Amino acid sequence: MGCRDGDWRPKFRRGRCRRTRLCREDRALYFHSFADPLITAGQRTAGLEIFDNLPDIETLVIAVVGGGFITGIAVALKALKPAI
Repeated sequence: MGCRDGDWRPKFRRGRCRRTRLCREDRALYFHSFADPLITAGQRTAGLEIFDNLPDIETLVIAVVGGGFITGIAVALKALKPAI
């Protein structure tokens, strides 16, 4: 099984339809980067690992691309340390 590159911007309905069709043709699975509960659980795990290693953390700077990763980290850290 390989990977196909394409224009997957979620704001375009035809992109979503194309993605669905390609996954069906390739018998592949598609995991949304921020709307899939298992993916966001993994992103929150990164926040837990940061807190385990830096329990006194006050500020964290994270590069943002799509926003899913930073959201997961922020949810975990705010739950553990609301003042962050």
